[in-house]
Amino acid sequence: MQKRQRKPINEGRTTLPLASAVKSFMGHLEGSGKAKHTIDSYRFDLLSFGEFLLAHRGKPTLDLKSLARKDLERYHDWLKLEGQKTNTRRRKLMTVRKLMHYLTARKKLDLDIAKKLLAPEKIERVPLTIDLALFREKISGLPVESYFQARNAALLLLLSDTGCSVSELSLIRWSAYEPLNTRLKFYGKAERESKLRPDTITALTQLKELARPIEKPSHHEDSDELLFIGFNRHGPMRIGKKALGITPRGIEMLVKGMSETLGFPGVTPRVLRHSAVVDWYKSGIQPEEIQKRLGLKTAYTFRIYEPIFNAIRSKTEATSSPQTSPL
Repeated sequence: MQKRQRKPINEGRTTLPLASAVKSFMGHLEGSGKAKHTIDSYRFDLLSFGEFLLAHRGKPTLDLKSLARKDLERYHDWLKLEGQKTNTRRRKLMTVRKLMHYLTARKKLDLDIAKKLLAPEKIERVPLTIDLALFREKISGLPVESYFQARNAALLLLLSDTGCSVSELSLIRWSAYEPLNTRLKFYGKAERESKLRPDTITALTQLKELARPIEKPSHHEDSDELLFIGFNRHGPMRIGKKALGITPRGIEMLVKGMSETLGFPGVTPRVLRHSAVVDWYKSGIQPEEIQKRLGLKTAYTFRIYEPIFNAIRSKTEATSSPQTSPL
């Protein structure tokens, strides 16, 4: 009996609509554990690519099989005409590269026409940082009379203490917190432990106490609630007994709003992360250890801190060098 041969994926298919390709790619990203807001960012970038194809090719199916390398190069020119900034153009081109690479690897396209597609060099800016000690001092002075107030204060302190991302923060559960060891565990791709400051521990203790009245009594004993529950105008967000956590977007809006109230306008979660890195470096912690604290597998991200690190080193060397008086 002859063994039945498996048909190639592309056999019988003459087109590959952008919509179906994007849907498959989004499923791949979700399955690989990408954060929701990261997936949304990829989707937004590919919507821009679709707008370009409609404007220049006019095909309602937006067939990817009919694309040529020159179409992708024209996409970069189109992004320039649209007034997109350098880093935005780079990100959108890299998204198209990733899509094409995925489709080629899955045999949905025969040739990866985006391979080594030139993208502009990323412009690195010196990160904005703030006086973290003063920021934390002002947070500690906030009134904490309700769960909502306690959640906001603990969230800001935890962000500035650990330098974690908004995605990580939105997924933390109480089981990851060890009050006796004053440590917090992060799970996932960047698994690690962070030692917490005393004021952060105090804020989490207050949060836990104030969380009890809003927990469902029948669900309290075996619950593993998210650390930071989301709110809407009706109160804590739940589906039945299940608490819904604050979203990454919600965290960003909360940080911006509360920071401005505290006298630190323009502060975002990323600014708090940068400030934590600079504080660690000033206290004598080496870049390799800082990298571990952030859960980074490579030192690539650290290039943005080099100007700040160099300035700190120069200032330290100038202070420590002996002063010579004129004869």
